[in-house]
Amino acid sequence: MLSRVENGRLIIPLEGRIDSVSSDRVDQEIHQILSQHPGVPLTLDADQLTYISSSGLRILMRLLKGGYPDLEIRNASPDIFEIFSVTGMDTMIHISKQMRRVSVEGCPVIGSGAFGTVYRLDGDTVVKVFREGEASLPVIRRETDRARRAFVSGVPTAIPFDIVRVGDQYGAVFEMIDAQNCNDLVAQNPAVLDSLIPRYAAFLRSLHEIEVPADALPAARDIHLKYLSAVSDCLNADAADRLRALLRAMPDNRHLVHGDVHLKNLMSSSGEMILLDMDSMSVGDPVFEFAALYRTYILFNEDDPEDSVFFFGFDDAVAARIYRETVRAYFGSPAPDVLAAMEKKILLLASLRFLATLILDQPEEAGTPLRALRLRHAADRIDALTREVDSLSLAE
Repeated sequence: MLSRVENGRLIIPLEGRIDSVSSDRVDQEIHQILSQHPGVPLTLDADQLTYISSSGLRILMRLLKGGYPDLEIRNASPDIFEIFSVTGMDTMIHISKQMRRVSVEGCPVIGSGAFGTVYRLDGDTVVKVFREGEASLPVIRRETDRARRAFVSGVPTAIPFDIVRVGDQYGAVFEMIDAQNCNDLVAQNPAVLDSLIPRYAAFLRSLHEIEVPADALPAARDIHLKYLSAVSDCLNADAADRLRALLRAMPDNRHLVHGDVHLKNLMSSSGEMILLDMDSMSVGDPVFEFAALYRTYILFNEDDPEDSVFFFGFDDAVAARIYRETVRAYFGSPAPDVLAAMEKKILLLASLRFLATLILDQPEEAGTPLRALRLRHAADRIDALTREVDSLSLAE
């Protein structure tokens, strides 16, 4: 048995038939592995298990009562799950069914982002395949759950159907919408921004008008407080304290914030915009939305102007135009002094979000000159802006 430890749990695979002939051997092998990992929570992977008899079930009962009350079994095939169900084992042990397997061989790629690639499966569905194997499953489950919540809240979005295995990776299957990616439209012809930006700004306003029930989604304020804790070593103590106080002073706000609503996450379908990628969805002030957009369209390009070409397919001037004109369209071309005050709040939070991205999401860049430059610029801005900003809400 090739056991392994993942996310703090010991994974032991079960294979073939576990019956009266093989159960003693399987029991011994399991306990030999357990002796090497004392106290580690146990998951049994039934992906290759074809049959289990009463003698095999007694092995599970002994594990359950002998120090593994949180025993989990995953990837049970329909036949194996039926055995667990008929015998009542599913009432005592958390058992998850085997995921449907799909192949993306020969499937066209219709999009790619930081965490996964989207393939067209057929005329009705697409699959977003994540890149981190089983470590992606919590992210996939969170994203599909939030997509369903967004849909019932009135957000135009693709409906998730299923979580599947794709080779050694995992993915989420969504309905296929007859639409074009907004970012691709701009990359092909930047002139479309003249008509696209007003629609984009109107979509953002309608999104931010949606109010969701209490505790349905995390607060963006709390997420950014966690970001601050994660990056505090990069800041001087006074700047970190000032920013923490500003975040804590923000009032509760249950209006929707997507948190990553750049044009790659928007599709255009018959005049309507369809929102994708719900993993970062939260509630809060629109300042958090625009901070995320500033990070993506401006800060990534600040010390590496080619970043925009690599990620979006157009240059940093087009990226800056998207951000600047969207802000003006959203707020109705505010007076210069009002816009400057809002910009400081947005840039302060964008710098925090940028630091968190560099440290939490891009560890492979550690030690590079570019990363060091970006960290220093973001930290310097936070130090300066926390001395100038007295609130973070765009309504104040």
